[in-house]
Amino acid sequence: MVKKHYRIFWLCYLMIVAIAGCDSTKNIDSHNLQLSIAAAPTIVLTGEFSAISATLNNVDTSVATGTSTTTTTPVSGHAVTFTITQNVSKCSLTVVNNITDTSGIATAIYQSGSIAGVDIVQASIDSGQSASASIIVNLSPTPTPTPTP
Repeated sequence: MVKKHYRIFWLCYLMIVAIAGCDSTKNIDSHNLQLSIAAAPTIVLTGEFSAISATLNNVDTSVATGTSTTTTTPVSGHAVTFTITQNVSKCSLTVVNNITDTSGIATAIYQSGSIAGVDIVQASIDSGQSASASIIVNLSPTPTPTPTP
């Protein structure tokens, strides 16, 4: 009877170890991570907004019988840090979600300041990878005077 309990114990132990090893975030090699960033729109007037999206993917290239195959899968649950690395317009940045969602996306909202120029927003992850997006800020158009008759 004691042997039967040991077998059940070991069977349960092995199942727990197997299930714990199935966590997809632990099986990702940080060398395969690819971070990209996009701003939409990339040209704004002073005081306007731009949506910033940082996308994190696991890019795995395997070679079998002389043929290479690349698989790209989104990485969820990963922290992304957003920073302004060049702030000519005196802009501001509001992080909406700094943890990647199921599509591998983290988001922030950029608001340009009052000075024309180019601002740069950077996204980075703990492995040291970073990506940058430039946003061109133009002065708000001045109203065109209407001619008086």
